[in-house]
Amino acid sequence: MTGSDVTRREFLETTVVTGGALLGGQLIPGGILSAAAQNAEAAATEWPSYGGDKAGSKYSPLDQIGTDNFNRLKVAWTWRSPDEAITKANPKLKTWVWESSPLMVDGVLYVSTSMSQVAAIDAATGKARWVYDPETWKNGIPSNNGFVHRGVDYWADGDDQRVLIGTGDGYLIALNAKTGRPIPTFGQEGRIDLTQGLGRPVERRLYGVSSPPIICRDVVVMGSKVHEDPVRKEMPPGDVRGFDVRTGKQLRQFRSIPREGEFGNETWEQGSWKTTGAANVWTMMSADEALGHVYLPFGTSANDHYGVHRPGDASSETVWSPWMRAPASASGIFSWPIMGCGTMTCPRPPT
Repeated sequence: MTGSDVTRREFLETTVVTGGALLGGQLIPGGILSAAAQNAEAAATEWPSYGGDKAGSKYSPLDQIGTDNFNRLKVAWTWRSPDEAITKANPKLKTWVWESSPLMVDGVLYVSTSMSQVAAIDAATGKARWVYDPETWKNGIPSNNGFVHRGVDYWADGDDQRVLIGTGDGYLIALNAKTGRPIPTFGQEGRIDLTQGLGRPVERRLYGVSSPPIICRDVVVMGSKVHEDPVRKEMPPGDVRGFDVRTGKQLRQFRSIPREGEFGNETWEQGSWKTTGAANVWTMMSADEALGHVYLPFGTSANDHYGVHRPGDASSETVWSPWMRAPASASGIFSWPIMGCGTMTCPRPPT
């Protein structure tokens, strides 16, 4: 078997499960682990993205727990959400459901709470290393499904290790992964107000984030959740934006509802593009670092129940909602739609 014939799964099964090694392009069961194999073993035990990896494969080669011993598992530790203290002190505040999936990097779990708090937890002991409260709850109940959150993303460049979260009240925050403190050089003292820069005034109660961002080639790609019930005629747009992971500078903005002069704008008749909102990416995204593409699943434009206030021709509802798009080049210009899948290019920020 040559090096080119070694698949990722074969490599992991041999080096991680059986304690083998990859030597001279050959898989050697039971061999001494090389430095590369040790790194692969460490990586195999980690979960650095919401879906396990940028592609969202949700796959792990670990087999210590299986159908033969699952019924014998016992609770090793219990961690209690810091949301409990807030809801106890503020009885009118109610969380919805727990949907957060923790990341695991270097023995530490990074998890968001329903109230957009972030905690770093020792994976072996369950003890919290730090907890960060962005005080999202002080801005009232977030849009759509209220207090619910799905997770964070992780980025590292040497000793610079960061945890990034989009909050229920519409902020992008970068935290030091070791201390839990906001990165002062990112945005404005560690945060960016996502309600700004959308081309129209946005009420915070109608706009927020409940899913993790995804980082591709040092670009933080942000979706949003927009209140989609018939609250008002003019609703926040669901633009997808990309920010420099180090500085917070905005690098990309894709308008799912095209403005005047942009491709597809003519399909939104009677100026309906000026007030129609949503067509947003509220759920999880995936990415391909090699291609520099991020895959964006768009939802419908507002509101979900009828289209009286957004007249247009037959394609108005599909440019771009509920499609995904793919750019032809690093310019970020989208070139083709496929119902349910497509990509956005994220070239690296200039250094």
